[in-house]
Amino acid sequence: DLCGRWGGEEFLIILPESTLALADDIVRRVRGCIAQLKVRVGDEVLSVTISGGLAQYRGGGESYSGLLNRADAALLQAKRDGRDSQRLAD
Repeated sequence: DLCGRWGGEEFLIILPESTLALADDIVRRVRGCIAQLKVRVGDEVLSVTISGGLAQYRGGGESYSGLLNRADAALLQAKRDGRDSQRLAD
């Protein structure tokens, strides 16, 4: 499994040996852990949430960029639906 910053505020988690259902559960747990974090800035305590877009490689010649585009579309839908959520790509 790999995790890394993709750019800006986006990160990728690549789970090559996981089913989409397992990846969905992993992202749900990561979201829960991040939501529990508290960051003190001066007198303020801030919390952070994340949204996730998940896509599974289809095979059959699907390109790397096609896979990322489907994950990105799912992420955008999660953000539109109110953030702090995750969506599966079509």
